[in-house]
Amino acid sequence: MDKAPIERLLWEGSATIETALAALHRQAVVELELPESYHHALRAHLQPEAAPGQGNGISVSNGAELIARMAEVRGLEGLHALAKAVDETAAEVSIESPMPRLRIRPRKSTAGPP
Repeated sequence: MDKAPIERLLWEGSATIETALAALHRQAVVELELPESYHHALRAHLQPEAAPGQGNGISVSNGAELIARMAEVRGLEGLHALAKAVDETAAEVSIESPMPRLRIRPRKSTAGPP
């Protein structure tokens, strides 16, 4: 069983997107660590129904829609380009926080060699 390589990145704005796109093209898993300062904005945006007593964490899984929603948060607009690429590959996407970490796992290609 082959394990996909993991590309661990720190968010440095839109410049990080090119590296993430290249990793996805290589079928690598992308782990993108966001600054802790985004936690509260992401939680409020992704889980607005969460009551104050429900804990402070985020654990959400989805596809490109999740990245598109994250890109609506001020400072994360560059994620829109990543959302488009993820949509085209139907990758699995999740975010865990309070230390925000976005994980993108490409689905295995079922196509044979060209």
